[in-house]
Amino acid sequence: MRPQATRLPLPHEIVVAVHYVGLCGTDVELVTGVSPFIADGRQSYPFVLGHEWSGIIVEVGSAVKGRSVGDRVVGHPFITCGTCARCRVGHLNQCQARSEMGVWGFAPGAAQSTITIPASNTSLVPDSVPLQDAVLAEPAVTVMESIHVTEPTVGDKCAVIGSGTLAQIAVQLLRAQGCTVTVFARSAQGRAGVQAMGASVRAPQDAGADEFDVVIDVSGAAYATELLPIICAPGARIALAGVSAETVSNFSLGGFVLKNVQLTGILHGIHQYLRVLAAMETGALRPSEMVDTVRSFAELPHAMEDVISGNRQRPKVLVHVRGEGI
Repeated sequence: MRPQATRLPLPHEIVVAVHYVGLCGTDVELVTGVSPFIADGRQSYPFVLGHEWSGIIVEVGSAVKGRSVGDRVVGHPFITCGTCARCRVGHLNQCQARSEMGVWGFAPGAAQSTITIPASNTSLVPDSVPLQDAVLAEPAVTVMESIHVTEPTVGDKCAVIGSGTLAQIAVQLLRAQGCTVTVFARSAQGRAGVQAMGASVRAPQDAGADEFDVVIDVSGAAYATELLPIICAPGARIALAGVSAETVSNFSLGGFVLKNVQLTGILHGIHQYLRVLAAMETGALRPSEMVDTVRSFAELPHAMEDVISGNRQRPKVLVHVRGEGI
């Protein structure tokens, strides 16, 4: 990964001193070369990773409003054109000309000392939320969008498929709304993590039929695809937030039709940053409970090894790029 010198900001841009970067499975796939974005040419080596990040503004472009030097911000990784048909109607996540910082396209990631980006690609972090916590806003917005489209209520039985960072975020947010939550996961260690947050846990083979009003799949795994038509109740709302290249044979959508199920794919939660940060501020979302390791910037290769190895008690690994006072 090559370092990139920060350029002067254009009128609509800001320069941010990066403080924290979060690592996830997407980064692992890119670094190890198994990412579909490497295969289809949307990303190539060398590149700068880092699509989950937080930091402090150190320079502001001449036309920027609502941002000042010294503001604490969390980044939005989707750099959009703002002019295409999808952008004009507010569907920024569907912009066909977009770049995703550190994942694919023209925008480098945040694993560097400073970055220059559009001011609109940041949200202000509340004073009571540490920058170390704020870095988890990026994964959390996908879960918040999943909750937004499925609209769970106190009386609904909710299921989450998976046990990693997104699953643990989902458990915290759903329980904060008063929902009962059951997590389906293959990993015994993962099941222990979500159980500690107050969820019931089951192995996939213990699934019952027609049981859940709301299902959020954050795994994207083949076993989840097989579970979905079984566990959803008639009229269930399902959010698919996991992405996987796994295929399932002998799979039919007929069961979803006969159950009158609402099935929604979730591509990020680009409009959910303020709601996520508010949840951190109130304590409904507690990022520190999901962080296993915080490595220094010099230890970035070791941090990546931490993620690849899977030998962690908690799912999230962070890189501390610089100190809060710098």
